[in-house]
Amino acid sequence: MTKEKAGTTKYTPFFIVFILFLLSAGFLPLSKDNAAKTELEEIVAQFPAENINIQYRLAADIFSLGSKAVTDICMGVAAPGEDQDTAYRYALSGMAVYAGRIENEKERRMFVDAIADAIKNHPQEKAKPFLIYMLELTGRRDAVKVLRRCLQNPELCNSAARALQSIGSHSAKKALRKALSSASASCRIPIIKHLGETRDQKAVKKIIPYATHSNPELRQTALFALANSGSP
Repeated sequence: MTKEKAGTTKYTPFFIVFILFLLSAGFLPLSKDNAAKTELEEIVAQFPAENINIQYRLAADIFSLGSKAVTDICMGVAAPGEDQDTAYRYALSGMAVYAGRIENEKERRMFVDAIADAIKNHPQEKAKPFLIYMLELTGRRDAVKVLRRCLQNPELCNSAARALQSIGSHSAKKALRKALSSASASCRIPIIKHLGETRDQKAVKKIIPYATHSNPELRQTALFALANSGSP
């Protein structure tokens, strides 16, 4: 390190290389963000856990790192066949089980918010059905908004309709009913199917016209839904 002028410092190449060596060797502390990322990677690498107790501990450790850590795991999920993301999927599944416990409502809300953000921002559409499945396991009314948007996407509408049926709240049923008229032909089938499985009487009038549709699969799905809803 040399000084050229008052108030300025010039670092020699040797000094810079020396500092980089210390960082890589662990002699100098990493930044807070890098340390958290390293800790998260070490936790994720331990999935799948050997037993449920270890799974709970690992999930709790991830949640203790905050919402960014949860989001980072969501974004680590890849489309099937695109990347090696098995540990991320196991981690999210374990976190869903942990967050679903009645005493972990704070973690559940953090989990749902992170999943919702990932569904909106993930660059790979084919990675999103798994994320939607996580909402099927943990979502409540707080998941309806993002799932409602997915009902208009042919690649996601089946997963989203199933998740909304699983949630089963008034707002979830309303989202399915409202999406039916504007959905694409391929999305109407899962929407009608899952409306029928909710036995939503308010959906009957919307489903009846499809009972005579020229598309045989759509027609059969509508007849099933009507029968399941108790409509003559």
